[in-house]
Amino acid sequence: MTDEGLQAGLWLVYVTLDDMSGLTIVEIEDDGSVRVLGPDRGVHLFPTRGGLADFLASGESHSLEGRLDGVDLAAEEPQVDADFVYLRDKQNLAPHVAAKLWRNCLLLVDGCGLGEPATVEDAAAEVAALIKVREDFEQPGYADADYWIGRHVQPVRLTVPSGSGVTLVAPKGFWDTEPEAQAFLGDFDQVVLFHNVAALEQYVRSPGTDQMREASWWPADAPDFEPRRTVDVRLADPHDPDSDAFEYLRGLLMVLPGPPNTYNVHGSGALRVNLMAKRIPKMLARMDSLITWH
Repeated sequence: MTDEGLQAGLWLVYVTLDDMSGLTIVEIEDDGSVRVLGPDRGVHLFPTRGGLADFLASGESHSLEGRLDGVDLAAEEPQVDADFVYLRDKQNLAPHVAAKLWRNCLLLVDGCGLGEPATVEDAAAEVAALIKVREDFEQPGYADADYWIGRHVQPVRLTVPSGSGVTLVAPKGFWDTEPEAQAFLGDFDQVVLFHNVAALEQYVRSPGTDQMREASWWPADAPDFEPRRTVDVRLADPHDPDSDAFEYLRGLLMVLPGPPNTYNVHGSGALRVNLMAKRIPKMLARMDSLITWH
């Protein structure tokens, strides 16, 4: 498990299944073995981080007892997206994307002590049977505080060569091969960055004609637009392809007008990494033509 990008340690995971979604904690040991927060051979799933924090403070026994001392994962954004539904339903995912999503889902499979499932459908059914959704710790205000968790888009503070701004980003759009897919706020061949949060909020709440406002995920009712993630694409490193900086750089270049596949590098291992390292400065140099500032 650790060889594929996730290091040993504690991870806050957002889980999506057909009839339920929520947060749990997974621990990856140095030897690659996995534990998941729950009762014995099961999973506790919490609708919000507030409910998760209250559970951990309650003293109720659980599988990670004594392993979370001094760690406040409930104050962080989820680091891992285990979306069984997206992996099952999305066609034509690139092999490296499918492998990453499958790795994330297998955290729950391994943490529950299940055998190797034959299909995503099998994995989802087996994990769902062992989940207990813990709504008993929810309090008023918790859902508003976690409005952006698990949504199609989220506000992000993005740093590019021409500066730093805030915008809305749909991270799964980086993986979408459909030509109409839109990962960043803006028209096609464009990314809109706002100089501050107030300008982004004013834009989202104002009437307009852009097509994205008609989408079911348009966040007109969001309680706030404070960035949930900060990404500096200038730090993109091909040695760390799972990093936000590298993934967002690739996502930006998918929007950038020009010859297709200019950012793709074929090959494997050290050769591919070296070629990507040489191309990244040229990619960054093209960023300014992509960004529209407000």
